[in-house]
Amino acid sequence: MIYPFADARSTYGDGKETPLSVGHLSLPWLGGSPLKNAFQKRQKDTSDTMRIVIVAPGSRGDVQPYIALGKGLQNAGHDIRLVSHSNFESLVASYGLEFWSFGNDVKDAIENSEMRELTEKGNFLLLLARMAKEAQREALRFAEGGLLAAQGMDIVLSGLGGVFIGTAIAEKLDIPLVQAYVFPFTPTREFPSVLTPKLPTFLNRFSHRLARQLMWQGFRSADTMARKKVLNIPAAPRLGPYDSRSTHTMPVLYGFSPLVIPAPSDWNGNIHITGYWFVEEADDWQPPAALLDFLQAGPAPVYIGFGSMGNRNPEQRIWSFKHWSQPGNVPSYFQVGVGSKRQIYLVQFL
Repeated sequence: MIYPFADARSTYGDGKETPLSVGHLSLPWLGGSPLKNAFQKRQKDTSDTMRIVIVAPGSRGDVQPYIALGKGLQNAGHDIRLVSHSNFESLVASYGLEFWSFGNDVKDAIENSEMRELTEKGNFLLLLARMAKEAQREALRFAEGGLLAAQGMDIVLSGLGGVFIGTAIAEKLDIPLVQAYVFPFTPTREFPSVLTPKLPTFLNRFSHRLARQLMWQGFRSADTMARKKVLNIPAAPRLGPYDSRSTHTMPVLYGFSPLVIPAPSDWNGNIHITGYWFVEEADDWQPPAALLDFLQAGPAPVYIGFGSMGNRNPEQRIWSFKHWSQPGNVPSYFQVGVGSKRQIYLVQFL
């Protein structure tokens, strides 16, 4: 029933790896506890159906997991609306979800030469600064589009890309916010943040708080502008909206496997690792004839893609991965870039 999670796996009392079925997924957080219970307690609503708006800005890699999560929630009987960039309308609609647009195209930002260069360099601080500038430019549009999409809904759900505007909208409408991330964002002493440079082990918890502040301070001015000019609500606290009343008693969801990242012992019971959020093709999906002809024309190829990562020197990147290729005459295909900058290279390492 909740098929986007079908490939996720977990461990139970017998210690064996077990596919996460509908029953396993619904028991921790989906069907009756704690998401619905928390919502009913806050809103004094005993309805079995929740109306959830998912705020999902970003590239396809930022959006697609929330299509899967939305599809799972829809299959569980809830009404789902997803708001994102206009270029994802057909993708979202193809999975039967209601789509609302921010009114812009994300490729305009991704294909920006400065953004591609910063992404390629891997300088997180400079990339955040650039993203903050982009956020200021888009803040009002995000707030306007997000607020319209949230009208009449019971819950706002957002991941890292939409957590600040999602929080502001939830506060404006006085409805709960569910945080849903695809990598750890809740502070813990057991491992460091993936967003900060390597620090001594005793600073693990601090690294998560540092990452949260780097994110927040970069977007703070844009968030304040949206709150003031569109939402007409007070600015968030100086250190961020992480303790917003909209999140109180609401669960935090993580879309990865507990076998890959087990739940830290210092996370509370309100945090749930659900398994990966994967979308699946329809049962009757068939590959295009041209693709079948290509695959049948020679030996099975190896494909390596880099998603929406920009790349100033794709040829150099390809040669740096030559040891990944199969020896001999097995063709290897590398896809780099996104949108109009997408290029596919055929490489054979002999």
